[in-house]
Amino acid sequence: MPDTIINIDTMTPSSAASGTSIEFEVPPLSIRVQTGPGRKPVPLPPGQQLICVRSVLTGQLGDVIVDRCTCLDPDSYRIYQFEVPSETPADIYDFSATFQSEFGGVVATYEFQCPETITITDPAGTHPCQIESVTPRTLKCEEMSRTTFRFRGTSLDSLRPSTIKMVDKFTGQIFTTQVVGRSDTAISIKIRNSEGEFSAGAYTLRAQKTPEAISRDPSPVVISPAVFIMGTKS
Repeated sequence: MPDTIINIDTMTPSSAASGTSIEFEVPPLSIRVQTGPGRKPVPLPPGQQLICVRSVLTGQLGDVIVDRCTCLDPDSYRIYQFEVPSETPADIYDFSATFQSEFGGVVATYEFQCPETITITDPAGTHPCQIESVTPRTLKCEEMSRTTFRFRGTSLDSLRPSTIKMVDKFTGQIFTTQVVGRSDTAISIKIRNSEGEFSAGAYTLRAQKTPEAISRDPSPVVISPAVFIMGTKS
């Protein structure tokens, strides 16, 4: 039996082809450890080993064991990633994973459960480049230029970095960005400091794919209407 059952907050993307990666996030301070009998559980300190001992996709056709499921965030243990096995049949799946940590001689077991289903599609199809979410969503205007924004979606390694811009939805002012991290399912950017002042209001993203990605799939980058950042006054 697990010591703790944790509901997954977000799963990105919620639909993916077999052979691709999916990221998920759990609530803050979910990973706790009880260091002795009768003691109150405390957050697991940063940098400790957190190992997946079992992860599985459960569909109508049966279970698919996921071999690669890891924590991407050893500081706060919030962000994880797993790879959908290439032989996974197209189906709708539930996902669960069991992780273990050891701290102070105590082994703790955590069971992650996802309240939402995941749709796995045929790998023969194209993988559209789409941006589905962003964090943080709201912050003060003076914090915009020193904040790292993390966008999640699919095929984000197809984006051409020089085309990624932040746009003021009200004035149309364009801010160039710097890519500081990128994978298939996530991209992290910072707005360049010398682009002018930020006004209170909504900001969205513009981006194009690389020529190589366009040659494989000419469809444009899809940016969800939910992807915007709200700048507020002090």
